[in-house]
Amino acid sequence: MTGFVVKASAILVSRSLADAPFAVDLEEAVRLDSEFYRQHIHDETMLYPGVREGLERLAPPAMR
Repeated sequence: MTGFVVKASAILVSRSLADAPFAVDLEEAVRLDSEFYRQHIHDETMLYPGVREGLERLAPPAMR
């Protein structure tokens, strides 16, 4: 799965910078994008309403 994400990221970065009016080191741009993504992946992440309660009901008694 990771390979697909990395490849998709490289395609996205490449397309985003295709019309840049300056030379772009695509490898460096992908590296920077991946680093930023890893550092900020959970910044806006939240559970949908009711998910926590649903997971708690499904958890074995020992984990509650």
